[in-house]
Amino acid sequence: MFNKAAANFTGKRFEEVIGQTDAFLFAPEEARVVMAGDQAVLAAEKTTTYEEHVTDPAGNHLTFQSTKGPLFGENGTLLGLFGIARNITDLKRAEETLRRNERTLRESQIIAGLGSYVLNVHEGWWTSSDVMDQIFGIDQTYQRTVQGWGDLIHPDDRAIMLDYVNNEVLGKRSSFDKHYRIVRHHDQAERWVHGLGKLELDAQGRPLILYGTIQDITERHNMEVVLRRAQAAAEAASKAKDHFLAVLSHELRNPLNPVLATATMLHKDPRFDADTREQLAIICRNAELEAQLIDDLLDVTRIARGKIELACRPIELGTVLRGTIEVCRGDLETRRLEFVIDVSGGPYWISADPARLQQVFWNLLQLDFCRFFACP
Repeated sequence: MFNKAAANFTGKRFEEVIGQTDAFLFAPEEARVVMAGDQAVLAAEKTTTYEEHVTDPAGNHLTFQSTKGPLFGENGTLLGLFGIARNITDLKRAEETLRRNERTLRESQIIAGLGSYVLNVHEGWWTSSDVMDQIFGIDQTYQRTVQGWGDLIHPDDRAIMLDYVNNEVLGKRSSFDKHYRIVRHHDQAERWVHGLGKLELDAQGRPLILYGTIQDITERHNMEVVLRRAQAAAEAASKAKDHFLAVLSHELRNPLNPVLATATMLHKDPRFDADTREQLAIICRNAELEAQLIDDLLDVTRIARGKIELACRPIELGTVLRGTIEVCRGDLETRRLEFVIDVSGGPYWISADPARLQQVFWNLLQLDFCRFFACP
């Protein structure tokens, strides 16, 4: 006999199902399974709870949790079967989704090398995932107490960790986020780990549960140590280079200063004819230019910035060109070349850095020399 709810499930009217068997309500194969379950309950004469799987008229596969038992008369005669069925289809689907998500989470943690844990702060015990057990080198027999966890922390870090947990995590009700060393239980190997955790409070606001993850960051930590050492070495080398350049600048200018001073003095000496004084003027200009180039080349500040500052002022272009030709005069004479510039119509005044502009012209001339004469 079926009640109205059972009749509605079958898609039939209540009057139709009265006196009918499961064969009338379900598809043949499903009816055989359901009726076999009924027969087993009757044979055992014992109330039993189990799951039954059927299909409704719309084609949906449903799961019921059925509790069935034998029904006896007053004289102990077996009259039939009674049963109560609860539709648990949504519950079963939710359980399957949860299992699927848990599998995905475990697989993701394995791939990421991320272990997880649950620490009961109030009672002092903790559970952990397989990945975390691998990181800490423990098995299922390990004593999972707060003391047991503390024994895994490196001796040099225990006091720091205890202070951090008491004052920061528990004291300020904050999350756990810390890098620290551990000593693996099985092989005593030292490892660096990164722990993250979220503290859950009870109704009175007291620390209750700490949920968290653990990741082995030993390789990353070691790489960071190597990088810091390399950076320190590079900085030391850079300082040594700066010191070397400063000393070199001083040493290069020392022999150049008397040359410039002597050439300047002789250029002003009236005892020399005009041609000689002109040659001395060329020496003075180029010695001054060489001194400027040394200063620029070895200026540590400018090297560090990767920038050369220009000292622009009004200059006559023809004068700069003629000065450049004089610098290159030796190369021209060696190669038996005659180089002529035409600055007729001048003067040509421009705003530029004379030393830099002369460098440009000099480089262009040297490039042409090498192009036409196969300079090394």
